[in-house]
Amino acid sequence: MNGMNMNGMNRNAGRSIGWLLIAGLFTASVTLVQADEPATGSRSVSAKAAVPAVAESGDVPSPPAWLEEMPTLEEDVHRWPVRSQPASTPEMSRQLLQVQSRAAVETYLEQLLDSPDAAASLLPDDAWIADHLAPDRVWHGEVRRGEEVLYESAGVLLFDEQDRAWLREQWRAHLVDGRLKRIALLAIPTVLLAIVLLSVASQWAYRVEQRRATV
Repeated sequence: MNGMNMNGMNRNAGRSIGWLLIAGLFTASVTLVQADEPATGSRSVSAKAAVPAVAESGDVPSPPAWLEEMPTLEEDVHRWPVRSQPASTPEMSRQLLQVQSRAAVETYLEQLLDSPDAAASLLPDDAWIADHLAPDRVWHGEVRRGEEVLYESAGVLLFDEQDRAWLREQWRAHLVDGRLKRIALLAIPTVLLAIVLLSVASQWAYRVEQRRATV
């Protein structure tokens, strides 16, 4: 009997020790998991902190200050700011800038040459106008109208002394050509009248000679 009791006690002690070992392993695993979670959380915060903040205001940058300048015609280089109307696409705003540049050159020619007919007679082509936009004064950007985003383009036309001399020379050549054309138009009727008068005089002289011959 004593032997059997001793064997039962030994088995119970072995089972108790086994359960204690399992409980210890489970506690250690939970502790390791809890120890890992703060480290993971701290890495996530660091990663979030490393991402640059994105502006949430949605503000559109304002146009450059030189757009508000007035045309300047007193200095060695004449400056004429031009600006397109707001458009629905960037391509359309660039096309409108060409239209505004052309209109500005027309006004400039009328003032420079002191003639309302100068623009209609002497306006350069689009390539010449585009070449006179200052490279450092060309702007393409966005503007807001309420919730709508539109597009604008702007620039500054420059005309130096050489440009003005060329324009004046072209204008003088146009005026001379116009005078020659007017003289030619006046001369044509005069020449025709002279031809008619000579023909009449020739016929009259011939008849006179014929009468004398018959007498």
